[in-house]
Amino acid sequence: MKEKDTLRLVQALVLSRVTYGLPYHSLDRSEESQVDVLIRSAFKAALGLPISTPTERLLALGVHNSYAELSAAVLISQRNRLSATSAGRAILTRTGISPHPQHIDEELAGMAHEVRRQISVAPVPKNMRHDFHAARRNARVNWLRKQFGSASNVAYVDAASYDWQRHIVTVVDNSMTLLTSASVRTTSATKAETMAIALAVRFQERRGESSVILSNSQEACRLFLTGRLPAMALRLLGPKLTQHHRFIWCPGHAGLEGNERADALARAFCNRAENPSLSLTIPILPREILAHQRFTRQKYGTPHRSLNGEEATDLRKTQTDVFPHLLKLHAIHPTLYPAVCPWCGGRPTLYHISWGCARKPSDLANFLGKPLTPSMEQWEAQLASSDPGVQLALLDQVRRAAKASGALDVGPQP
Repeated sequence: MKEKDTLRLVQALVLSRVTYGLPYHSLDRSEESQVDVLIRSAFKAALGLPISTPTERLLALGVHNSYAELSAAVLISQRNRLSATSAGRAILTRTGISPHPQHIDEELAGMAHEVRRQISVAPVPKNMRHDFHAARRNARVNWLRKQFGSASNVAYVDAASYDWQRHIVTVVDNSMTLLTSASVRTTSATKAETMAIALAVRFQERRGESSVILSNSQEACRLFLTGRLPAMALRLLGPKLTQHHRFIWCPGHAGLEGNERADALARAFCNRAENPSLSLTIPILPREILAHQRFTRQKYGTPHRSLNGEEATDLRKTQTDVFPHLLKLHAIHPTLYPAVCPWCGGRPTLYHISWGCARKPSDLANFLGKPLTPSMEQWEAQLASSDPGVQLALLDQVRRAAKASGALDVGPQP
């Protein structure tokens, strides 16, 4: 089985049981620590790592979430789910929880039937984070440009904040001309993006034209998909629509001309310079929050799909510093393995034996056909690489170094 298959088994057989009931109990710190130990043990087994694998190194693989993260995501998910129905909102109210989604600052209301039947929302794709899914985002931009780049009824919308409780929303057409704009009093970016879409719909209705509206807010698109909107947006849409309007999500800050123009105009109205760090997509869905937490602490590359099971396991052992090496083996079997490097007498860590020793055999002095640079920065760079050629070359280097040092010769292995 490949790594992704074993991780899916852990998700199905372990994490599903952990998140089924525990988030609804009040656990003390020691009990949460016990759950974290259970989670880490399951992932170590799935990756083929020994139970002694350092927690810091395991977290740097970016393959699992802590219990605190899982528990918070479950509670957010349940709150959002309950806020979507009248019965669920009543339950939230009785328990003292605000009956609206996590990312909206007011309760939502349903769209009128005469409005909803004139609106269609394209499915919102998953796995579209700007920092980890650039290729998918670029492919979607190219598709949108091909499909709607010359259409006359396309509108691009965006919103920008100019203080903590106000937003500017803009609507732009394919000729990069500003169609309309407005100021919205709200602390919620999602609510402002929803108002931008509603403003575009109302503008096209006054023209008596149908429209295709592109927004870079996934949550705003999902609100229209569920048919529940903030009261301000419902008032703007009015009691009925006479034309059909289609909403499509587009990646923000990905080079789509209309979206970039709408964003630039919104910032200009706010008298705010371009600052991409303030415009990055904020994860809202629980699965997006969990993925963001994993990705932000991931330091090492995922084994390429071309690697077989043994190669993937050995790569993970190398990344977590538990691949057999003399220092680790000496701690387990001090009479069988020395605690010094056989070539220079130094401390025989995995890095030293495989990469850092200046007196290692000549057949270990080259990497990918070039002289090896014995520095910790270069070693960490190879561990972080996702290139299959680099991963296989690193595995070959580590295995040959372990064999040459005697780490694979005698005694049991951990």
